[in-house]
Amino acid sequence: MLSVELFIAIKYLNSKNKSFASKLVIYLTAFSIAIGVSTLIISLSVMSGFQRDIRNRIIGSQPHMTITSLNSCFTNYFIVQKKIQKNKTVQNVIPFISKQALVTNSNLDYTTLITLKALNYNKNLTTNSSKIPNIIIGKELAKNLSVNVGDKVQIILIHDNFKTCYCNISSIVTFGQYMLDSYLCLINLQQGQRMFEMDNKINGFDIYLTNYNKAQTAKKQIQEILPSLYNITTWIETNKQLFSALKIEKIMMTIILGFIIFVASFNITSNLIMSSIQKTKDIGIMSALGFSRWSISKIFFLEGIIIGSFGIIIGVILGIIISLLLKYIHIVSLPNDIYFIDNLPICLIPVDIVLVTISTFVIIVISSLYPSYYVSKLDPLNAIKNG
Repeated sequence: MLSVELFIAIKYLNSKNKSFASKLVIYLTAFSIAIGVSTLIISLSVMSGFQRDIRNRIIGSQPHMTITSLNSCFTNYFIVQKKIQKNKTVQNVIPFISKQALVTNSNLDYTTLITLKALNYNKNLTTNSSKIPNIIIGKELAKNLSVNVGDKVQIILIHDNFKTCYCNISSIVTFGQYMLDSYLCLINLQQGQRMFEMDNKINGFDIYLTNYNKAQTAKKQIQEILPSLYNITTWIETNKQLFSALKIEKIMMTIILGFIIFVASFNITSNLIMSSIQKTKDIGIMSALGFSRWSISKIFFLEGIIIGSFGIIIGVILGIIISLLLKYIHIVSLPNDIYFIDNLPICLIPVDIVLVTISTFVIIVISSLYPSYYVSKLDPLNAIKNG
């Protein structure tokens, strides 16, 4: 059952005696709040989508942890590998050699710096019967070199007195990130050891965990069993600056767009003050009929809550609908070399929607307090005389 104050507040808002201008102001107030809420929800869903997609791309293209030696190489790396594999959170340990090199095509018309990584975890990295090693290169690098599978490329080892060797392209792949596709090349570990003249040595280990979110915990556990000569880096530390930038961007976007709602709430304050001025006589009559100042101020306070709540509901519905449309209908395309992804990512998080709704409601409550306080201070006799 509706309280008397709520019933009167609804009647005032739906009054047939209201002028078109008064009704228009109410609708515009609710609409401005709806625009602010929907814009904030869409922005948060886009930022959350960026964080999720970039994290998934990183997890799919990078090891969860990397162990390197401060002495630049591991000699008896099988012993270290067995120690690491004893950890329950470790799923796979992959020895590797990583060196900087230059690569050029057969026409010698394009040369670029690459990271040449030797390891064994892909069936395409098998040793072929010829003396020329196989190599896997990224899609963007192959495009820049104008090469295809089966072509030869020239590798110049810049850390070995510019030693030159040739490799057969066995596969052209996508590593999951534009940058990796532009500079990363893979060869077989045994072939890499011969190429770099490292005998039975390696540079480090790529470690994959059963749960990548426990990378920091696994790091501490592995550090306890390894000497201090080894450096351990997790995927979180490697991409710390990127995720920090995304987090700050999300916070700043929320604050900036939150001002839209804050400014829209001023419309509620001004609308209620104007309404109280127009209904001065009605306020005096209600006081004469026995309504307390609290009850009268509550009526105007509820008017503000109703207008604001209507705007919030419309805004939430609009925000969710537009976010879903952007998610399933790829209207906006992004440059892959800048954002790592092709389409605008959308991730609707219920907690974000709830927080936006609660925050907006709190702003509306605050905006409705002063007009209700203003009404409570009106003198009933003067209200009837001057009304």
